[in-house]
Amino acid sequence: MSFTAEDVDDLFFLYRQVACNTALSVDARAGYLTAVVRMDRQIANSLDCQPDETLVALFQERLVAEDGQRATSRPSAAKSP
Repeated sequence: MSFTAEDVDDLFFLYRQVACNTALSVDARAGYLTAVVRMDRQIANSLDCQPDETLVALFQERLVAEDGQRATSRPSAAKSP
């Protein structure tokens, strides 16, 4: 079973609600997300079929992208009156 973008989006929605802590490294947060997939079948059943290495790489890529978006949006917000 392959996963969809919505599967990953749903998982990241939960992540942002529960454990979004950018003080943690990308590797630590990717490991957390992988553990969630392995422990809770209802969150992302199709993601659970992927090997750990694939999940970690997918999550690392997404976390880096989200961190980059957050970093670029902060200076703009600071300049607003």
